[in-house]
Amino acid sequence: MTKLEKATNVAIILACAVLVGNLVRNYYLSSRPNPGAKPPTPKGAVVKLPGAAPTGQQPAAPTLVMALSKNCHFCQESMGFYQKLTALKNSTPQGLRLVAVLPEKQEEAESYLKEHGIGADAVISAPVSEIGVSGTPTLLLLNQESKLQESWVGKLNESQEAQVIDRLKKACAACSLPATTSNLRSSNQ
Repeated sequence: MTKLEKATNVAIILACAVLVGNLVRNYYLSSRPNPGAKPPTPKGAVVKLPGAAPTGQQPAAPTLVMALSKNCHFCQESMGFYQKLTALKNSTPQGLRLVAVLPEKQEEAESYLKEHGIGADAVISAPVSEIGVSGTPTLLLLNQESKLQESWVGKLNESQEAQVIDRLKKACAACSLPATTSNLRSSNQ
């Protein structure tokens, strides 16, 4: 083996070692929590919605906050469910408030929701991190004092969607929701 061949082999081995080292380092760092990321909002904590009514002027109904993004493919895939939530809200106008929080500009966010048939009582243009959410889609159920009662993160399966509907029924004690969970399940297919 000549000196050139030895040098080439050593260079290849070093390049592979650097590549493997970078891959291991990137994997290790990506699996560690981001120290700058906000922790998830604990149940019972007050969720402050940017531009919402000041304390003392809380809504008279529970609020379902939808943290969405136009660029989120899970949000796109869940639009049918969000349309059902809109229909549920419309069937109980005094029993549930629906608020959408999107990082897009206000006009763009409103247009996106309208295009998909999502009718929210309020559309807030703000980073979802401002409401204690680290990703989209996320649903937050707030009581009349804006305290977190329940949260759901990511694209929900049929069972989880039914759980959301059931939880909303319980939260809306003053409302009579005509749609049953089984009706919503069958229309989801």
